[in-house]
Amino acid sequence: MTNLLSINGDVLYNILSFLPTRSGLNLAATSHALYAEAICHAISVVTLSNSPEQVTEFCAYMLADPANRLSQLRALTITSSAFCENSILSIGDYSSGPLLADVLAQTPGLRSLSLACTEHLFQSEPRISQAIISLALLEQLKLYHISPSVLDILPKMRSKPRTLALSVHASGVHAFSLSSYLTHLHYLETLDLSGFSPSHVDLQATDVAHPPWPAVRSLSLTDIGIHSSAVVHAFPNVRDLRFWGNSAHGWDMLGLQFGGCWPSLDHVHGSIYELKSWCITCPISWLQLDGIITEDPIVQRDALHVVQSVSPVTLSMEIRPGVNVSFWTRLSEAIPRLRCLELLLVTNSTNLQEWMEKIIPTLQTSNIQCLTIYVDLQDDHNRPTEISGRRMVESLCAPLARAVPSIQYLSLATG
Repeated sequence: MTNLLSINGDVLYNILSFLPTRSGLNLAATSHALYAEAICHAISVVTLSNSPEQVTEFCAYMLADPANRLSQLRALTITSSAFCENSILSIGDYSSGPLLADVLAQTPGLRSLSLACTEHLFQSEPRISQAIISLALLEQLKLYHISPSVLDILPKMRSKPRTLALSVHASGVHAFSLSSYLTHLHYLETLDLSGFSPSHVDLQATDVAHPPWPAVRSLSLTDIGIHSSAVVHAFPNVRDLRFWGNSAHGWDMLGLQFGGCWPSLDHVHGSIYELKSWCITCPISWLQLDGIITEDPIVQRDALHVVQSVSPVTLSMEIRPGVNVSFWTRLSEAIPRLRCLELLLVTNSTNLQEWMEKIIPTLQTSNIQCLTIYVDLQDDHNRPTEISGRRMVESLCAPLARAVPSIQYLSLATG
């Protein structure tokens, strides 16, 4: 009979790659024969988030046998909680900086690096920045709580990461042009920017005829004030767009010069306000609306305007059960392309039953093939048990399926 130990080493390593880190460590404790393979897997993808002592102990462990350990490290993530217990980064413990610099300098195979408190780390140990510059195989780089001085490493890097995330450290940031640091990164495919002001992201100065980042397919913007027209020009081939908390500026004369919106988008995740103010009117395959659609008629009006403008095939949204029947009737009429509807309902069991009876019939004439409903039950004193919750779900599935003849896939869950 074949057992785990008789499997070819390469095949075994590939199998172990599907295990979570904790499972890999547990497996290493079961057998001397499996120890080496399991440990190699466990230290290949590492997240440090507990304390400064954890960072120090990890670095010391890896440096104790660099030839066999550091060569296995492929992805390293260190969160802000690994340096400080609260959000005050200036009083964090960065004493592990020298050891971390040694680890990064001796990890040639590192593919992904995510660092919080980057500005303070660089100040505590300047060798960290040089170590990052020397990494040759980085595919993903995420630097959080940065200052302009941190950006100096980008033009000097040996690697060409396809994914880049930058989050500015808000306090004490003076004027600078982020665009000048990113201009040479024309190979970027995924870009995530957070906390930059309009003066930092000077996209209007780019050449109209030659967009600077044609390879970017996924773009995430958080807390950034920027002209939407400039974004369309700078990233003309975006397919996945996510934005939160942006002080968005609508189309201006520059937008008319650049030609308006994208031809189409695969996925957009944003609030109704942002979608409206950015004047996104192109067809979207999957639209995720951030925020809750409430009983407020203005919110409902704006939501209908947005979804009608982009005509999604898949629509995901959180909605109150008190939203009236007319909204649902108009929604069904406004999106003829809609095939998949994902809903999050925050309600109680009584309102849920009423919602099913009143709202679901409005979807009878739609062409929805997939309907997913997650109900966040808020019963204060009569919250259903797991068994009663399951029975409630089962009792609702059949009426749902009968009410909407076009449905081929139905998912209903409570929590």
